[in-house]
Amino acid sequence: MMEAVKIRGKITEDGHLEVTEPVAMSPGEVEIILLKTTVPPRPVSKEKNALEVLKEYDFIGVWQDREDMADSVKWVQELRQRENMRSYHVRSDD
Repeated sequence: MMEAVKIRGKITEDGHLEVTEPVAMSPGEVEIILLKTTVPPRPVSKEKNALEVLKEYDFIGVWQDREDMADSVKWVQELRQRENMRSYHVRSDD
């Protein structure tokens, strides 16, 4: 069985990992995977709501001109259906 928990911490100048909150896990050895944000988050202005700030990011609207994605719900359903069908195709090498 595997337990997983997400916690925040920081790497100090001397390369040590600091965890600043208690970890709610059973005692024992753990494997640690570190993810570091490389782009600092943009500060949210009090004059702007979260949606307005999100619209400033370059990735918003990147697929707006794609005709095959006009109905995003339908597009995702079709993609899932294609992927599910692929898993049923068994290749025989004989």
